Amino acid sequence: MPSTDTYPQATVADPFSDRWSFYGLLALLFWLPLPLGSNRPWAWGLMEIWIFMLLFFWALDRFRNPRPLTGVLVQHPLVFALPALWTFYPLIQLIPLPTGLLRLLSPSAVEVVRFAGLSGGMRPISMDPHLTINAWLRGMAYLAVFWVALATTVSRPRLRLLAITVFCCGAFQAVWGILTGNMLSHLGLHGTFVNRNHFAGFLEMTIATGFGLLVALLDHLSSRNRPTLGEKIQKILQSLGTSKGMISIMLVTMFLALFLSRSRGGSGALLGALFIVSFMTSQREHKSSREQRLILPLLLVSIVAGAWFGLGHLAERVIATSLNQLDRWEIAVSVARLVRDYPLVGVGSGAFAVIFPMYRNANLTGEFYDHAHNDHMEILAEQGLVGYVLLALAIGQAWRVMGQAFMNRRDPFARGMLLAGLAATISLALHALVDFNFHIPANAVFFMVIMAMGLQGATIDHPNRQRVKERRHRV
Repeated sequence: MPSTDTYPQATVADPFSDRWSFYGLLALLFWLPLPLGSNRPWAWGLMEIWIFMLLFFWALDRFRNPRPLTGVLVQHPLVFALPALWTFYPLIQLIPLPTGLLRLLSPSAVEVVRFAGLSGGMRPISMDPHLTINAWLRGMAYLAVFWVALATTVSRPRLRLLAITVFCCGAFQAVWGILTGNMLSHLGLHGTFVNRNHFAGFLEMTIATGFGLLVALLDHLSSRNRPTLGEKIQKILQSLGTSKGMISIMLVTMFLALFLSRSRGGSGALLGALFIVSFMTSQREHKSSREQRLILPLLLVSIVAGAWFGLGHLAERVIATSLNQLDRWEIAVSVARLVRDYPLVGVGSGAFAVIFPMYRNANLTGEFYDHAHNDHMEILAEQGLVGYVLLALAIGQAWRVMGQAFMNRRDPFARGMLLAGLAATISLALHALVDFNFHIPANAVFFMVIMAMGLQGATIDHPNRQRVKERRHRV
């Protein structure tokens, strides 16, 4: 009996099949949020080793069982090529340059070197090469997990299992945060994360994945007769015991945990991303009323539940906080001066904490700032316009592929994966304007994996088309 995957499978007896890479990826996703979001040196070191081992086993499987790549990697190679180009940019910042060329690219770096008494000879762009190497290694780990997710999820069963795993990780965090946190505390829930904003960033992506799963589980059958109110209520009650019902219940719980985290940026970013994707749904050529009837009521119920339990505290925090009283505003002003002095190539990936004390505003109350609380500005500071444009092109290409497919595809499963990929990545990108979620390893890995999941939804075959291919293969 032929396989349901779109590529020839390795033999079951082969212990080095890429299934080990795939299931190792699922185990990694469950582990990463547990040790404080993996935001500790030992945790992200373990993460890097784990991810590189997954890539090694995948490459070993391909060496032992050669077969061509399929899916989005073949049809849209730029979705991987552009992130790879950006990932290797920090290596350019490590190349020793003559003083004349360094002055052309980064005049302020030359002044700092001269002030430190290190003038003469060849100097790199990075103000701290050791930290730049660490940032590059972490970026390579994110690129590797992106590749593994793209290369091992070319079949619908695997893609569905990946989405379910991502959603279950978010549901676990939400339940754990509610059970172990004080819901009335002004500090907000934070789950296994140190910071409530990073907890909210994690929930944003997994909530979006839950909405995608609901769309993916839609059937193709629809009744021509409009059901009565009683029939609608009966159908809703019957669905609570199904997989869609359980996902809906957990989504409401996850929204509750998100609002109770009291993260203004997280709540606003997710609602903004869902509004964008809902608007795209209404503009599709082949509109699906079933999707709108499913998503909009659940979103409304979640917001009402959040308003009853936690949105009131969130609103109080928004009203009570003045923009001028926020340290983040002072940080933004300071980082703007830093970006102005290093506009083209930046101070070096990972070197923000080294150079920021020279620019910090005297009004800042904190003793030490290792991040800008704005990932967009921090990338501009560390990598300049060159690095920021490369990253924008990479994510923009992924959004373009997912957006076009979302507007054109009619397969509910594919649309669900695309919805999850778009909503999750847009939400975290919006949240990055007021926080540094991309510097939390768990959130960064989930961002890459969910983006890969959405990209695969752009090219995954419909079951009918797959059966036609299998018949042709048998013939």
